[in-house]
Amino acid sequence: MIKTMKKSLVLAAAIAALTAIAVPSMASAANWGPLNTYHTLSSPSSITFTIVTGGSAVGISCSSGPRFSGQVRTPASPLMDLTSTSTLSCTGTGVLAGCNVALGLNGLPLWNVDGTSTTNVKINSFNIDGTITGALSCGGGGTFTVTGQLAGGVWSNLTRSLAFTNGTGLTYTWTSGSPGPFPVTVTASEFLKDTTSPFVSLM
Repeated sequence: MIKTMKKSLVLAAAIAALTAIAVPSMASAANWGPLNTYHTLSSPSSITFTIVTGGSAVGISCSSGPRFSGQVRTPASPLMDLTSTSTLSCTGTGVLAGCNVALGLNGLPLWNVDGTSTTNVKINSFNIDGTITGALSCGGGGTFTVTGQLAGGVWSNLTRSLAFTNGTGLTYTWTSGSPGPFPVTVTASEFLKDTTSPFVSLM
């Protein structure tokens, strides 16, 4: 009987220890708030898409980004849904210098922002169509897509904004299928910024 009680106490202590370890790790996941609210999210900073070809430098620069409507889910969730009808007028850099680049957002409202970690925020189902026009050096133009999961974002509750510095996870692909596909990095000091009170938070 005493042995059985000792075994039970040891087992209970082990379960308590495991629970103590598990609870903090579960609590470390961040959620968006306030619950069931809608937000107007702008992109006031410039956005740079750098296409990593392994050869000549090539990129796309936009003076500002898209406008989104964001919905915070109920119950609490690290995912915030995005919808948008934005198009962007941008310019090429590097070998695309002198070219005009039009970007259109697709796949919405399937986009969402994963804020599980405030220092590695991800935008899921990122999907943009692009069209290049301009000078003869632009090769007569062409169309492409930029798709994937954009990772490496940092959210600030102080400025209510999401920043990327060489964010990874996207792929640049010509519609014709060649050349490429190539990886893409994204840099923007305020890729998303909340302008609607009560302001969105991540904690």
